[in-house]
Amino acid sequence: MDLGGSSRYSPCVYYDAPALQEFVRWLAATSASHWLQSVSSQAPVLLASVQTLHLLGMSVVIAANGFMAIGLLGGLRGRDALACLSRRAVPWVMGALAVMLVTGLILIVRWPQRILLSQAFLPKLVLVADGMALLIYTARRVHGKPGIKVGSPAATALALLLLLVWTGAVIAGRWIPFA
Repeated sequence: MDLGGSSRYSPCVYYDAPALQEFVRWLAATSASHWLQSVSSQAPVLLASVQTLHLLGMSVVIAANGFMAIGLLGGLRGRDALACLSRRAVPWVMGALAVMLVTGLILIVRWPQRILLSQAFLPKLVLVADGMALLIYTARRVHGKPGIKVGSPAATALALLLLLVWTGAVIAGRWIPFA
């Protein structure tokens, strides 16, 4: 293959994969997709409610991770404040992620082409998975021995990484309709 310009070279990216294209065509032709399209055109408030629940779920996740980052940076008072926050926040995050999963699936079935073929969809999924792994790692280290020393360089790096990953997930999620 000549990459010097005499032939067109286009690397295969996930959203150009024939299997994904076929899956999207199949999903768009399902009765569930047609039903969601019909319902959302007759009662747009229902689809807006699904989108709102999805965004509220992400808000809970972002808030919990933001508070964890603040705690890692030393912004919480009390010796066990970060451990207490972790015990309280992680179940809320898991519940919010469950809401996001259900609402996200509804949105995908409603708009398979718009979402699954968006260049921002896979990065969002990867960032959400990375963010959850970081949050679980942080929660375990807060309760583990040896624990994370609040305000240490490692805790600061972890806090910044949490903020960066979740900010990226939000940006990628908002970029899906436009990519």
